[in-house]
Amino acid sequence: MIDQIIKDLRSSINDAALDDIEFLALLGSYRENEAIAGYSDCDFLFLLKADQYGNISNKTLESLKEIALGLSARYAIVFSFLTHTEFDLREYVDIEYLEHYSWGNVLIGEESEYQKLFITILAGKDTAESARKALMYYNVIHARFNILRKYVSINRYNSKKAEKDIAALLVDKVIEIIDWILIYDGDYFGTKQEIVDQFKLRYEDIDRSTLNSILPLRSELGGDMEMQKLNNFNRNAIELLNQLSELIIKKHKS
Repeated sequence: MIDQIIKDLRSSINDAALDDIEFLALLGSYRENEAIAGYSDCDFLFLLKADQYGNISNKTLESLKEIALGLSARYAIVFSFLTHTEFDLREYVDIEYLEHYSWGNVLIGEESEYQKLFITILAGKDTAESARKALMYYNVIHARFNILRKYVSINRYNSKKAEKDIAALLVDKVIEIIDWILIYDGDYFGTKQEIVDQFKLRYEDIDRSTLNSILPLRSELGGDMEMQKLNNFNRNAIELLNQLSELIIKKHKS
């Protein structure tokens, strides 16, 4: 299906005569062949032309809104258009995101130029070990707060599928957190399966049962699930979150 989506996206871009796209790349689960029907977003990175302040023209933004609308009408998928500019990449995007962006499947633009751009931008970032570790530490601790605030706030009165929404949040964020811990150690991995597998190899004392359940449960999130199974996972995942937070705090404070 992703091939047809890309074909339709290209056609819509051509029909709109949209010429402000410097690069278009497929990211995330669809690039990694880990997408789950009914659950995974489809992420496209648009690297767009902008003025010296990083402002994108209204015409371009309105065209992209129409293109996203058309795709959403045709496919039961949530499309995420990452409307970045080179200004963004140079000024504020973290090194972890730059690394993951650099692995994108380039659909518009020359792949060699795309790679060269990210190599150049990364070279200008503070990639010293101390800076990388401080950033990953901050990311994990901040993520813990965001997860817990949503965990205690989402309920049956503000969400039609509260426990499932919480489970989806925990699955995505736990994978992201263990990725950050691996990056803290200086290693980057491209797929969710690699991230989980490598983490389990390195940290055998972290809750294996919940770690082992993350990807299988993720594969079920696009369909109906038993409430008790979701409740159990959510509680266990919060305990795992505590272990992961404690792990990186001990690392960073030692």
